[in-house]
Amino acid sequence: RRVHGVLDLSAPGGVAREVACFDTQDGIFDCTWSEANEKLLVSATGDGSVKLWDTSPEGMQRLQGRPVAMLHAHSKECSGVDWNMHSREMLSSCGWDGCVKVWDVQRMQNLLSFSAHNGVAYSALWSPIRPSLLASVGSDGMMQLFDTNAVGKAPPGAGMSGAHGAVASIKCHDTEVLSVDWNKYNEHQLVTASIDHRIRTWD
Repeated sequence: RRVHGVLDLSAPGGVAREVACFDTQDGIFDCTWSEANEKLLVSATGDGSVKLWDTSPEGMQRLQGRPVAMLHAHSKECSGVDWNMHSREMLSSCGWDGCVKVWDVQRMQNLLSFSAHNGVAYSALWSPIRPSLLASVGSDGMMQLFDTNAVGKAPPGAGMSGAHGAVASIKCHDTEVLSVDWNKYNEHQLVTASIDHRIRTWD
């Protein structure tokens, strides 16, 4: 299966030009660019892993379509990934195992692991204003807020887990919540979207 094509939209005539393409054996649920390297992106894949890809011509030639690195993130499908805009070595992932995890990409280590949702965790996004805050939503209709400063950082290689670990839990919909996003202009506001046909904003 095709992971993703990287498109250049600056081509003459406004026609999108594919500049990179990667294939994998599993479906791709999400992908995002690195906040530290313009040529690096990461994908959430159906085998539960998080894969990092080098889109530079040199990297593509050297790796021949293989990922730069792979994190064995989740026991079921990995459904979402997000790069921290401020702590640029930090990456979040979430999965069908209900877990939300925080990774140090430079050290390729799991720093924190939360049993976030009773069911699938569909999305986990960092706050664009407060770098320690992470919001997740899932099939249980809940939105969970995590503060990495509140639980502390694990020592190298040790990881850290909690039965829950959230600093706030909100029943935001009566059915599955598929998406969450922070307001980039107001650090206290979020929006959620659900299969109940509703979009809700929160403060």
